Amino acid sequence: MHITLSFLGQVHEARVTAIEQILARIHAPRLLLELNGIGTFERVGVLFADVKSTSSLLALAEKVLVTMETCGFKREGRPYAPHVTLARSRDRLRLRPNAGEDPVFHQNFAVTEFRLYRSLTVWGGAKYEVLRSFPLD
Repeated sequence: MHITLSFLGQVHEARVTAIEQILARIHAPRLLLELNGIGTFERVGVLFADVKSTSSLLALAEKVLVTMETCGFKREGRPYAPHVTLARSRDRLRLRPNAGEDPVFHQNFAVTEFRLYRSLTVWGGAKYEVLRSFPLD
């Protein structure tokens, strides 16, 4: 599971090394993040765990977004909404009224690095491959 900071889309293999090098220049403090309930993106059939938007998480995401803009990647038009995707469905997802109150969706966790992933679409969903990890200070 992961929290997306910036989605790049299809990237030509020749650009990956340059992206890794520029991401390695980012310095940011370690984070303590908090799951803040669950929800759905109904239009796309996604169940997610909400992640509380802290100033340190938003600052890291902004650093990554600005860095990727210098590499020619456009920023998404919608506001940044940190979350962990838990499941995808072709059907409409419905949650029990109190589902988001379950303690499992209200936990803290430490973040000591961010990663560059390659996403591969395979039968049954997506497969994620870590290309490189970048430590947080």
